[in-house]
Amino acid sequence: MLQFSSLYILLHKGKSSSGALSEREKDSTQQSSGTLANNNQGVGSPGDPDNNPKKDNTKNTEKCQIKTPVFPSTFVKVYDDVNNSKLDMLRDLKNQAVIYMWFNKITGKVYIGSAIDGQKRLSRYFMPSVLKTNSRIYKNILKYGHNSFSVSILEVLGETKSVSKSDILAREQFYLDWALKTYGLQVLNLLTVTNSSLGLKHTLETKAKIAEARLGKFHSTETRDKLSQMFLGEGNPFFGGKHTSEFLAKLKERSGIANPMFGKAKSPEFIEHMNKDRSGVNNPMYGKAKSVETLAKLRKMVWVYDVEKNYKLLGVFPTVMCTKTFHISYETLTKRLQDGKIHKGKYFCKNPLDKENF
Repeated sequence: MLQFSSLYILLHKGKSSSGALSEREKDSTQQSSGTLANNNQGVGSPGDPDNNPKKDNTKNTEKCQIKTPVFPSTFVKVYDDVNNSKLDMLRDLKNQAVIYMWFNKITGKVYIGSAIDGQKRLSRYFMPSVLKTNSRIYKNILKYGHNSFSVSILEVLGETKSVSKSDILAREQFYLDWALKTYGLQVLNLLTVTNSSLGLKHTLETKAKIAEARLGKFHSTETRDKLSQMFLGEGNPFFGGKHTSEFLAKLKERSGIANPMFGKAKSPEFIEHMNKDRSGVNNPMYGKAKSVETLAKLRKMVWVYDVEKNYKLLGVFPTVMCTKTFHISYETLTKRLQDGKIHKGKYFCKNPLDKENF
């Protein structure tokens, strides 16, 4: 009995001393882990099951904390909210050869890319036709939306004309190697060796195979709705833009033999689609309210001036309201707008007057 008691006391003391040691080691480990987390926030720890890159964590994105990227020591600039900073980003990178990184703030995944012209390359990530192509980064953008990404400019190599393709690919390889060491399986790049398709043109045979492979494939209604919402208004890459006179002239030249559809028979499906009823609920705009700007464009507005009071502006009216207010028939109003003659002391015009040159 005495021997058993002595053994118990020795074991108890050993457990207490080892417990104290483990507490000190635990505190030290927690401190170093905290430092590592601060320096590498957004990159999952291999031992943490919630950060396992092979595990699909996208189902609980609402519960996930926003991740932040790890940068090399040489990074240039970060556009944290891609959607809101898109115009600034494209303006900054015009005619600049760059290495860039897309970072998914929800999943922590990254994509390394290069561009001989940063503006042209990065603008393609906002084009619906490009996002439809089969690519990991495009699929990620479609799934999570541009708001869930940041774009980091890792290096600016110089102006477009002053940098060779080989130099760009060499620097892209350097940053891709860095990303593979830093992020591991979180890297979205399919190839571990840069093999840019910069300047590559598909042969007619390859194009025909690609077209045949995609024949009859359509996006789901959900995907089409996402694309539609993503590129409405300011989200559209061409928002606020105007075609140049040269481009419009080229469009006019594409008639007859120059038209890509010249001599080609339309499929029965296409003819059926073009002839289907688009009235009522079949109309894409059914139940949608038009904006004030759209209504103003649709309505024919008339500026009315009082000639006897030194061409004082009486107001701007839609044509129907104008005829009722000034007791003038639609036919007469149309004539006065065309010939510019004064009618009962009133001057009617389609655009505001420039009184200095009038």
